[in-house]
Amino acid sequence: MLLGMNGHEIRMWKDVHGFPNKMFPGGMLMGSTGTRHPKHGLQDQLDLVQIDWDGKIVWKFDRAEFVEDPGQKSQWMARQHHDFQREGSSTGYYAPGQEPKIDSGNTLVLCHKNTVQPYISDKTLVDDVIYEVTWDGDIVWEWNCSDHAHEMGFGEGGAQRHVPRPQLSRRHADRRRPRRRRLDARQLHVHSWSQQVV
Repeated sequence: MLLGMNGHEIRMWKDVHGFPNKMFPGGMLMGSTGTRHPKHGLQDQLDLVQIDWDGKIVWKFDRAEFVEDPGQKSQWMARQHHDFQREGSSTGYYAPGQEPKIDSGNTLVLCHKNTVQPYISDKTLVDDVIYEVTWDGDIVWEWNCSDHAHEMGFGEGGAQRHVPRPQLSRRHADRRRPRRRRLDARQLHVHSWSQQVV
């Protein structure tokens, strides 16, 4: 929902979720059309879309991974979460002189990706990955967090020492569960629910 300066509703886009939503020039909105069932992927958005003022999708990215969750319809997903940046804007939101492209340009998209990284854990990891996606929806570059774990200040076997027993992170955990040990910003941020998460 777009609100005016006095709190009144200017525009409501139905069936658009945000993780986050970002308003672009010309009345364009970036967001998602849905989320993955949390039993199979916490915080995974199905796609990242750009819609116009009338709600028409003018750009879409959902081809990061073909997902086959038990009991769910198999489908392509972006698994996007928390952030994205469109070419032309270094701020990530509308700012004079920093206008994101609305009819071309590449987009950096933060997503999840399952991976195996024995340096960190013998479990499957839900890794953070940044994709660079073209206007046509093609991935032309990717950066995987777990590929850089050795650059984050761990000694030999240090990453594995910090992987706790499988449990939910503090923000998702039942208060009765033991809390995991927090790592500083230079270290890997690992938690899990049914899998290990990077």
